[in-house]
Amino acid sequence: MVDMNKLFCFLLAGGKGTRLKPLTNKQSKAMVNICSSYHLIDFALASSYIANIDNLGVITQYAQDSLIDYLIDWKTFINYKLKILPPKASFLYDDVKYFDTAQSVFVNAGVTDDFEDIMIVHCDHVYSGDYENFYKKHLEYDSDLTVYVREIPIEEASRFGIFTVDENNKVIDFEEKPENPKSNLISMGIYIYKKESLLNALKYFDENNHKAISFSKDIVPYFVRNLSVNIVKFDDFWEDVGTIDSLWKLNMMALDKGKDFFDILDFKNSNIFTKKIKLKPSVMNSATFTKSFCGFNNKINGVIEHSVLGNNITIEEGARVINSVIFDSCVIKKGVTVKNAMISEKQIVENDFGLDDTVSTL
Repeated sequence: MVDMNKLFCFLLAGGKGTRLKPLTNKQSKAMVNICSSYHLIDFALASSYIANIDNLGVITQYAQDSLIDYLIDWKTFINYKLKILPPKASFLYDDVKYFDTAQSVFVNAGVTDDFEDIMIVHCDHVYSGDYENFYKKHLEYDSDLTVYVREIPIEEASRFGIFTVDENNKVIDFEEKPENPKSNLISMGIYIYKKESLLNALKYFDENNHKAISFSKDIVPYFVRNLSVNIVKFDDFWEDVGTIDSLWKLNMMALDKGKDFFDILDFKNSNIFTKKIKLKPSVMNSATFTKSFCGFNNKINGVIEHSVLGNNITIEEGARVINSVIFDSCVIKKGVTVKNAMISEKQIVENDFGLDDTVSTL
């Protein structure tokens, strides 16, 4: 058994998600909906919960109010002792904001005083991670940094941080989004550091007047150059959700796989990976549903084909929604056809939309 009480985990959930606009105009990237009922942050939260990580801090920043409310409900629902860490003035900086990912951890370093290792998780991927085994491997390596990686087709690798390793899974090179990748081993944005090594590195960058300290641009390359870094391969389902197109494709894939999609995200047979929703059931009057997901408190009078509906949605008589994702509190007016589209929350769609067979967003 691994002693998880020696590990403190930071979930980085403060990002703007600019490539997901307009879905992130009024909410953080971590709160973007997946498959009607879930949020991007749910997958990191669930993986932490299943691994018995009791020492968890969620760093928030952009559009944080709805995220903080959600986290309070989530931890109350399952009695989970997570810390919510919004920006604040500190002895390090007077500014009440975070400048980058690693700097946000440096500001909150005090919460790690009683721990030996620090785990960092970016909350913008869909997967079910085995964090307990990941930590076990980190302890076996006795490395300063252990990185969760996965193999992808080499033609897609230039969008990610790339690791080159030797036969013992020791990292010998790292490149951030190279034009010509040397390897197809990509970073999943999940790291475990020896606490002392990480805090020394953060202090080094801070003392050299580097306020906006980033894990991918500063800390990881520093560790690869100066300290011991190893990888752990992740071979199960994992999807990066960074763009409108990738989010739409993920929802369409989930529809195609149906129950099998959620079996992929097994979480050791636990059903806890989103908070309890306190909404009324949806009402289907003259609705026709084909291979679709439907949230709560919806009023459906149209045709829904291969689509994902959020909550509090009205689909009026004669409207058709095809190969689309409709977010919360939208109205699709009478007779309108929405096809191959993503409709951001609180929109009233009065004309046909997205009929050019490309992913469109309103």
